[in-house]
Amino acid sequence: SHRWMLGVYEVMHAVTTRFPDITFESCAAGGGRVDPGLFYFMGQAWPSDNTDFSDRLRIQYGTSYAYPIRSTTAHVSAVPNHQTGRQSSFRARALLALSGGLGFELDVTQMPEKDQEEAKAFISLYKAMAKDLEAGEWYRLWSPFASESRLCAVMCVGPVKAYVFAFIAFRVPYSFFPPLKLQGLDPKATYAVTQTVGGGRFADPNPSEACPTVARHGCGLAPRSGQ
Repeated sequence: SHRWMLGVYEVMHAVTTRFPDITFESCAAGGGRVDPGLFYFMGQAWPSDNTDFSDRLRIQYGTSYAYPIRSTTAHVSAVPNHQTGRQSSFRARALLALSGGLGFELDVTQMPEKDQEEAKAFISLYKAMAKDLEAGEWYRLWSPFASESRLCAVMCVGPVKAYVFAFIAFRVPYSFFPPLKLQGLDPKATYAVTQTVGGGRFADPNPSEACPTVARHGCGLAPRSGQ
């Protein structure tokens, strides 16, 4: 009820006033119920308890229509997923979390050594990208709601660099990937296109070459399933 929410705000006002140096996070109570008013007290929210990679593509994409990317926490969880039972690579889960508020929600002592090393690398990468991801403008390129494969791509154009995140959840026979047409770039600039990290591959055999027409014609990208 309305009075109940006013009571929650009153409690959070008291808590955040008493502990101003602690970062608090609100929760969507299972999913789909992020309260805008709580952002006054807590700058980030947990959008859903469903951390399955393929479902999370749609959750994070859809949430971005209402809330800033950096306000949505995105965590890497264990596999098989606790809700869907599906498997996905650690790299795919970490890359998707990288395009939100990166975090880890699993028992690190049970992680394979390879995944532990990758987790360290992703944390370092996230810190290096943070200024651009937080201050940049985000664009939606491929909607995961538009196809059975849940092909999804977003990009961030920051003060220094631009980052593109492209994913595919399921490989669908006889399906084709559209050109990845980038947005928000300076039309007068020349950009060097490089692959920072990922499990897919550029269709262009020389992705590091300067690509001034990438925004108009797009880059060919062939992501693998679950990547």
